[in-house]
Parts: sequence; C-alpha cells; structure tokens
Amino acid sequence: MAALLNWSRDSSVSLFERIQKKDESPSSSIGLKGFIYSIKNNLNHILNTHPGTAQSAVTLGIMDLNDATGSAIDIYQNIAKIIQECILNFEPRIVDVKVRPLPNEDQPLTLFFYVEAIVSFQEYQRLISFNLHLDNDHRYYLDMNNVI
Repeated sequence: MAALLNWSRDSSVSLFERIQKKDESPSSSIGLKGFIYSIKNNLNHILNTHPGTAQSAVTLGIMDLNDATGSAIDIYQNIAKIIQECILNFEPRIVDVKVRPLPNEDQPLTLFFYVEAIVSFQEYQRLISFNLHLDNDHRYYLDMNNVI
C-alpha cells in the first residue's frame, strides 16, 4: 500500500513500464519521442485488454464488442465513447481526450477512429493526435508515426 502513496499522475512512464522496471527513475528525462512512445505502448496494452483479465484492476480494458447491437452509427459512437473512457481512466498522462469515429466504406470490417489528446507531464502539456483502428480480429492498432 505504501507504493501507492508515492504514485504520481504525472509520471513519465506507464504502470506497465514501472512494473517491468524499464525506467528506474520516473523523473528522468526520456525525451519527447520516448514519452510519446511510452504512451503508445500503454495505450496498446489497455485498449487490447478486456475487463476482468487483470485481477488488480478488473475494469481495465475494453469490453468485447461482439454483442454490440444497434445501427452502425450508434455502435461507432458507443465504441468511441468506450475508448475515450478507457484512455482517461487508465492512461494518467492524458488529461483530456476526444475520440471521433471515421467510417471507411472501403474497409467495412475495420473500425477507424481519430483521437486528439492532451498529454501532461509536470508543467508540460501538448496536444497530440493519432489514428486508431479496430480490425476484424478485434485488435486495436495505433498509428502515431506523425505525432512528433
């Protein structure tokens, strides 16, 4: 429990990286590219996890979308909202996020989203944007190549 008292929302590395000891000092300077890469890795973990698979955080991840019903627009909006809530709840370096669905008629089995997020570390804040898609294997992929 004492470890939780020292946890800070503005850490430069994710919980997964702290557990794996990829950065011994959260206050070390990892640079902007490393900071964005760390956020991308964490988002890949949390968006591709399903609730109930992590015993310490049973709500971590995104529910299985196989049972989604309704019109395509409603489903798209609901998934965007679920993604937004998951990011806000489990990526503490993102302080605000907007997720917009991007329907793509050429690839109807792949769901595309445009994400705008404000990342924060200590006194530093920056708006980043990236594309996210959910393929027909139900795996989320982030395209953050043009972020920096």
